[in-house]
Amino acid sequence: MILFKKAIVLIVILLITHTALAFNSLNEGLPGSYRSMNFEVYAPDKDKAKKVCLISEKYYKELLKRLRYGGMLDKKCRIYVYSDQKNYLTSLQAAGINVPDWSAGCHLPRRYYSYGYPVVCGYVDSYFISAILPHELTHAIFAEFVYGSMIEEKRVRPMPLWIDEGMAVYMQKKSNYKYVCKNALKEDTFMSLVELINMSNYPSADNELSLFYAQSPSLVEYLIDTYGGSKFLSLSKKSVFKKENMQDLLKSVYHAKIKNIDELENDWINYIKENY
Repeated sequence: MILFKKAIVLIVILLITHTALAFNSLNEGLPGSYRSMNFEVYAPDKDKAKKVCLISEKYYKELLKRLRYGGMLDKKCRIYVYSDQKNYLTSLQAAGINVPDWSAGCHLPRRYYSYGYPVVCGYVDSYFISAILPHELTHAIFAEFVYGSMIEEKRVRPMPLWIDEGMAVYMQKKSNYKYVCKNALKEDTFMSLVELINMSNYPSADNELSLFYAQSPSLVEYLIDTYGGSKFLSLSKKSVFKKENMQDLLKSVYHAKIKNIDELENDWINYIKENY
């Protein structure tokens, strides 16, 4: 029915304590490595590391293009790719990083660590290249762009859920969010825009979680396609540095185009009906 079980795997609720020494153990058992301009990849062998590294550079360039952004990463993003889920979970646990048993990949936010560079972990399966890698890479890289030099400051506000997860799903090569949105409109289960943009916690009910993971990337897509990536990046930056609520921020960033939230919601829904 809904392919969001794989998307749900990408939710990472991290209950973590670690030391720098433990964290360095992430590359143990990963003898293959490869470096590029923006990435440093550790994998079971050098060929896999090179493949992941080069594909990551493509995703990075695609993200820059969609956001119309000319910035660069301050530090290379480190990617740890394990041979299977067991090794992935064991290695993270050895580093003091606790993720759910069903996890297939994670981004370790610099806001909650002090290791000095963005980090993504995962393991090789059929969804890794098309869904997990671009999703988690987007979390890591987009956060760098949004927070800039304040990336490790805990006093800065966290990114709104719909922006953070929406951007990550939007960048996936495989996702059925368009189908879910179209179906939700047809069945009159579509979540209101106000509810979506004010959501501060992941929904607990499966159907609401699926809608959140479908409508968030749809809204991101609509805003980027309609008003441009640079405007969306500006909205994202203001969401963590300004104290205004999201409704006011939307009207502020898109002041010449969006007069009120109801109008935005109607335009977004019409976009879905015309394009999905």
